[in-house]
Amino acid sequence: MKSKLSLALVCGLAISSNVIADHGSLKSTVATLKKQNQKQAKQIESLQQQLENVLNRLNDKSQSSDIDEALKKVRGVNSSSKAERKNLDIGVVLQTAVGTSSERDGEPLQNLQQGAHDPNKRGFSNRGVEFSISGAVDTNWDAALHLMYEYDPIEGESKVEIEEAFITSRDFGNNLQLELGHMHTEFGRINPRHAHDWTFMDQPIIHNRVFGGDAMRAPGVRLSWLSPKERYSEFHFGLQNPTGETMVSFLANEEVYGEANPAGLFTGPADPNGFVERDVRGIDDMVKLLRWDQAWELDDNANLKLGLSWLSGPNATGADADTTIQGLDLVYKKNWLTDEGDRRALIFEGEYLERDFDLAGTTTQLEDKGFFGQVSYQKTDKLKYGFRYEKAWAKNGAGIAADPKRAERERYSPLVTWKLSEFSQVRLQYNKDDFGLADGGDAESIWLGFDIAIGAHPAHKF
Repeated sequence: MKSKLSLALVCGLAISSNVIADHGSLKSTVATLKKQNQKQAKQIESLQQQLENVLNRLNDKSQSSDIDEALKKVRGVNSSSKAERKNLDIGVVLQTAVGTSSERDGEPLQNLQQGAHDPNKRGFSNRGVEFSISGAVDTNWDAALHLMYEYDPIEGESKVEIEEAFITSRDFGNNLQLELGHMHTEFGRINPRHAHDWTFMDQPIIHNRVFGGDAMRAPGVRLSWLSPKERYSEFHFGLQNPTGETMVSFLANEEVYGEANPAGLFTGPADPNGFVERDVRGIDDMVKLLRWDQAWELDDNANLKLGLSWLSGPNATGADADTTIQGLDLVYKKNWLTDEGDRRALIFEGEYLERDFDLAGTTTQLEDKGFFGQVSYQKTDKLKYGFRYEKAWAKNGAGIAADPKRAERERYSPLVTWKLSEFSQVRLQYNKDDFGLADGGDAESIWLGFDIAIGAHPAHKF
């Protein structure tokens, strides 16, 4: 009996010693963690103090002036220093495509693919090479320059032109922003955006007719006001010159009226193409823009934005003849993460445009209307599917059915996009056109496009 008690006592002491040992070990571990936490807390406190010191120095005008003076001295010694160069972003975007169409090269395919950056030749098409330079001028202005190299696949000619060159105010006060220079007109969804920022490879049909193949853009000024309310709301007012090949719905030039008369088959008394040269004498003779943007945050992942646009200015059919363009655009975006952490996105965009074009010396007003609606779904980080439907038609005027710029037309376009990285993508697009001027009344085309970006490029709009 005693031996059994002794054995039990020994076992109990052994277990107690193990528990005491484990307890001591745990106490030691807890003490170590406390020391580590205290050390990290001190490090965090030290970093916070350093951050406060830096902010105080930046807020101190005397310190800021010392820093500015030091930077000026450095820049004066070496103008190519990093401090000088980091304000300048330089980028190049290359766009090319390969494909084929049921329409023949030359005029038939050019009538089908009317945009300047559309794939428009069987085989290979150079959709444009854009050179961009942007950056801060000083504390008051940012500046941007976009040059475009284009190659005519039919004539084999090359040209370089200024697509945009403008300055934008940084702090104009009272939520106002001023933009001055040569720029795209802030109308709708597509016209203000460069071709490499389009979801699809070709410009919508109604935009080709109303704004021309190379988008509506001209020297001018644009003033915008952002509402201080929590919900995004912005108003734009602009003035631009009405002349030049990119202002086809207004005064344009004689070449534009000779190649593709925006007045249809109208012929004026002074010129067989209906073109009458008009002087710009004041604001009344310039193109005026009004635009309103309103956005709603539907939830944490979804946003809706509505835009209304209006343009008015003189056209070149004669004195007192004006053109008015109005439009409505809509975009819905939803982004979310799957249970596996993969990113998904759904985007719908739509735009409706209407142009009212006076014919001088008559009571006739040409009406051109059209719209597009497109949806894209991001399946994976690299794969996206899209589909677009569009239609354009015209009212009033002679020979509508024979005019490639006014004849009724529909187009269906499915699209697959492979985004290889932030700087490159491949797109496969099929077009089915219901177009009376096409061979047999309809046309089919398929294009494989490649977009490559080098360097930095200004951020794209919502």
